[in-house]
Amino acid sequence: MRRGLAITVLLLTVSCSSEQPSVIGLDLVCDQDRSSAQAKDVVERVGGLRTDDFLVRLARSTEVGVVALVDGDVQDAYTVLHDDYGVSVVAQVADDGQGPADGLGQIERITRAACDGS
Repeated sequence: MRRGLAITVLLLTVSCSSEQPSVIGLDLVCDQDRSSAQAKDVVERVGGLRTDDFLVRLARSTEVGVVALVDGDVQDAYTVLHDDYGVSVVAQVADDGQGPADGLGQIERITRAACDGS
């Protein structure tokens, strides 16, 4: 069963040290086709993308669309990745104190949080 409820959200977790949002996603719909050719194309195009302001560490297709984990400026990354490639959610890659956290687990938590209550 597919859920088609549109969720208008701005997910922000602000770090005290940087004042940068760590997750950004707007107008999320929790019924995206995770295996569509378009989603696969977006993941391929943005995976490893590097600019002067950010690096995409991981991108995955989810029920809210493509979620990208980045190092660097999350706001700039969201603008570029959303506007130019159609990425739905951009998040700062988590650091668990022992190096990068499990990126797939982080994407799952982001997706679950966005779709809870829908």
